[in-house]
Amino acid sequence: MPIFDDGQKERELPDSTVVETDVLIVGSGPAGASSALLLATLDVPNIGIAKLRWTANTLRAHITNQRATRDALAAIFGPTVPACA
Repeated sequence: MPIFDDGQKERELPDSTVVETDVLIVGSGPAGASSALLLATLDVPNIGIAKLRWTANTLRAHITNQRATRDALAAIFGPTVPACA
């Protein structure tokens, strides 16, 4: 695995060797972030891990189309999705 130098100091590892959670989300892209948000909204304990320690410096929303957004809102709000201006 390549070594990344992002100028940040390394964080200390947890004292425990075991971390317990209901859901482990691998990746912090649009799907991972949306999954974490949805699970947290439903009070489902989750932990997200990512390869890098920083966020992207470019836009990522271009891969989320209108139908996916509509379906995600329907999953959260039910069949009556609030109107968007």
